[in-house]
Amino acid sequence: MKSNDMIQNRDEIRARMQQALKDNDTDGFYQAFDDMISYIGDDVRQRYEEQVGELKNEMDSRILSQRGVRQLTNKEHEYYQKLSNAMKAPNPKQALTDADLVMPKTIMNAVFDELQTSHPLLSRIEFISTTGLTEMIMNTNGYQEAAWGKLCDEIIKEISSGFKTVSMTFLKLSAFIPVCKAMLDLGPEWLDNYVRQVLYEALANGLEAGIVTGDGNDKPIGMVRQVGDGVTVKGGVYPEKAKIKVTDLSPDTVGNLLSLIAVDPNGKPRTVRDLLLLVNPQDYFQKVMPATTLMAPDGSYRNDVMPYPMTIIPTPSLERGNAVLGMGYKYFAGAGMAKEGRVEYSDEYHFLEDERVYLIKLYANGFPMDNNAFLYLDISGLLPADNGSILIDGHLPGLVSKSIVSYLPERTYLNDWMKVSEVLQFFSDFYADFDLERAQQMLADLHLSPNTRLKTMSKGTKEKVQLILVMSRRAQLYLLDEPIGGVDPAAREYILNTILKNFDESSSILITTHLIQDVEAIFDQVLFLNQGKIVIDGEVDEIRQQHGKSIDRLFREVFKC
Repeated sequence: MKSNDMIQNRDEIRARMQQALKDNDTDGFYQAFDDMISYIGDDVRQRYEEQVGELKNEMDSRILSQRGVRQLTNKEHEYYQKLSNAMKAPNPKQALTDADLVMPKTIMNAVFDELQTSHPLLSRIEFISTTGLTEMIMNTNGYQEAAWGKLCDEIIKEISSGFKTVSMTFLKLSAFIPVCKAMLDLGPEWLDNYVRQVLYEALANGLEAGIVTGDGNDKPIGMVRQVGDGVTVKGGVYPEKAKIKVTDLSPDTVGNLLSLIAVDPNGKPRTVRDLLLLVNPQDYFQKVMPATTLMAPDGSYRNDVMPYPMTIIPTPSLERGNAVLGMGYKYFAGAGMAKEGRVEYSDEYHFLEDERVYLIKLYANGFPMDNNAFLYLDISGLLPADNGSILIDGHLPGLVSKSIVSYLPERTYLNDWMKVSEVLQFFSDFYADFDLERAQQMLADLHLSPNTRLKTMSKGTKEKVQLILVMSRRAQLYLLDEPIGGVDPAAREYILNTILKNFDESSSILITTHLIQDVEAIFDQVLFLNQGKIVIDGEVDEIRQQHGKSIDRLFREVFKC
């Protein structure tokens, strides 16, 4: 098991490699890559010593497998044994040239499995191993309808128009592998472990930058680039997409963005799925996390809460303030070895005296399948989500708060099949502070029979029953949402009087309403909310004096259309 220090060290080296790629800093990249090679070598040797040091003379495959060491196929074992022998030869360059050393495809497949399992971004795109592949057939529409009618050339053309042959013109990635003599003595299993880790780092770091922001000029075409018919490519460089400014991640905002993705370049609707939101790591913690983190009723926090299912992935490939939103499966990426899969001796780089440098040529490319699959976003002005928590008498909303709060919702929630008497008994069973006698008296005042079923009542009468239930509790706080919104003007006065007569003076009442004129006389304090923001808050008499007008008149001015 690696220590936290080792993991952090690897992440730091990887960040340097990625930054060097972004800056086109060749020297910086090779220095960081050399550091990564040394790190991997030290790690492999350390684990070898820890796990099989006592088994140098007898390498038990069963024990190694139990300890997590990948078991080689016969071809892989033979390959590494020949490779090791060639590297130990007096003239390794000639030995490699003479030897039949073609890397088995299964080694690269294992690297791709690791990429797709461990790398958040590469695991979510349409990624295939293309060793030895020169071209493939791809469905370009994503959404294809069968054509009904006679079998003729026109129908064949219509169906085949959604497919095209894609030439796998790969861009070369050269992975330099310094192998010290001590590494060769560890055996085929551990040499495989070392080689696969090096290939993984070469592919992961080289691909991610290209997949996200590559300009297409000897690089993949990135998600942020324009593709498709009509795009002007200058000097091999694909133009960047126009950024869409995003200041919040509300359902309206996200829905509008997804509506752009839900249409293919031909104007046909399509299913939106496998969504990714790519952001800079610093932006994630400073902007995206605050905008997508909410407190649950139990006091715990929920991270990456979005209005529509998607995976948020931090990537150093993006500059701060930029983000990419799109469907992962709509990006095609392929990578693999050269067709012959040979390892070459390299005279190009020299490291330590006891190291020899070998070269494995990798090939890769990638491109968005259509121009609507990915959006380029400007999140520099992204605001945090509404944070904080509401405590009621020191308690989060839950069983305790419900025992001290009597709530009147705007809409009726009672079951129509129930009689009024059954509803009264229901509330009496649930709330210890429910005053059944008070409820029966208010029913009598309204001339409502306890035997009447709710389904026979008008909307206004149901709301009166609901108000009676709420005001019959001896609660500490009454929350009344639009208590007079659904009744006639004649009934409003009775309802307000009912509210004032039936609450304890030690309690508080919070009323939300748009009918200011009807309730202004009973206000002690008023608060105006506009688009989720408080615009006026204070004592009623002070506000009247300050503005020189009634609360109703002030309300009409603040919220006038």
